[in-house]
Amino acid sequence: MYPNGVTGYKFEEVCDYYLRAGFGCGNVLYFIGNLDVWNGLPADLQDVILEVFAEYQDLNVEHLAADEAASLKVMVKAGVQILEITEEERAKWMNSIGDPAAQPIEDMVKAGLPGKDFFAQ
Repeated sequence: MYPNGVTGYKFEEVCDYYLRAGFGCGNVLYFIGNLDVWNGLPADLQDVILEVFAEYQDLNVEHLAADEAASLKVMVKAGVQILEITEEERAKWMNSIGDPAAQPIEDMVKAGLPGKDFFAQ
C-alpha cells in the first residue's frame, strides 16, 4: 500500500511499522476513448488533447511525490517506524512470484482469445 493509502485510512493510528518494498508502479495514467471518435477529430484538436494529457502526467507525478512525502511525515509523527528492504531482498521477492501474467495469458488462450498479443501490447 502506498503511503497516502495508509494515512487515507488512518492506519498510522493502529500500525507500528510501514514497509517500503518498492513494488508496483506508482500510478498508471492512461487515456481511454473510442478510436473511431478519435480518428474523427481534427489533427489540431488531437494535438491539444495529447499536449494537455502530457502536462497532466507531469503534474500528477509532482502531486504524488508531494503527497507521499506528506503521508510519510504523518506516519513518522504518529510513531510509525518506516522500514525499507534491500535491493537484494527485493530481487528475491520479485523472483519468488514468477510471471504474474502467465496464468491470465494461459486462461485467455484456452478461451480462444489472443492472450499473448493482449499482454504484449
